[in-house]
Formats: sequence, structure tokens, C-alpha cells
Amino acid sequence: MKMSNSEKRTTRAVCRRRDAELHGKNDKGAFLDEFRALTGLHRKHALRVLNAKPARRAQRRGPPKTYSMDAARLLTRVWKLADKPCGKLLKPLLKDLLASLRRHEDSLAEHRRAVGLKIDT
Repeated sequence: MKMSNSEKRTTRAVCRRRDAELHGKNDKGAFLDEFRALTGLHRKHALRVLNAKPARRAQRRGPPKTYSMDAARLLTRVWKLADKPCGKLLKPLLKDLLASLRRHEDSLAEHRRAVGLKIDT
């Protein structure tokens, strides 16, 4: 019997719940045989599938992000305007470049200005 991945996932979830409700060795053994017949899995693999814990979502590794997406876009734009210098050379220029960008562009929104002020410090 061919089952799609979503059907397999649903069947396993339902069977895990049903297996957790069973008490007694005989009941669990009979259920395991039934589950094996339904899925076609080997006995040991079926036990592992039924006892598996739900997969946890991997957390982002490393330090937390320093800047928001708006700040990163603004910083990238300023970096490109300065001809892509390294961070050590960009830092002293940053305050002047942001001020120049504010003077020459009216489209720079207030929240982006505030983000720019955060970057200055």
C-alpha cells in the first residue's frame, strides 16, 4: 500500500497518541503488530517511530543580530556609497556619510533616521 508523506505523518501522529493511551504489555504488543502491518516497517524501526519525540526547530546559532533589517539595508547602502571599505575604515566615515545622506535625500523616513542615529553610536 503506497502512502503519501502527509498520510504517513498523520498516521504516525494518530498511532503515537493511541500507543500512549495503551497500558499493558499485551495491548502494546498487539498494537505494534497492527502498526507494522499498516506501515510495513520492521519491528525495531516501528518502535523507534512510535517513541520518537517531535522534532525541535533548530535555533539560530551565534550571537543575536545587532541591527534590524532596515538598519542593515541602510548600512549596506552607506557602505556601497563609500566604495565598500572595511569596517575599520567605514566607522569614522559613518557619521558624515549618514548626515550627507539625510541632507540630500528627503525620502529618508523618520524611523530610518533613528536607525541611522543608533548606528552612529
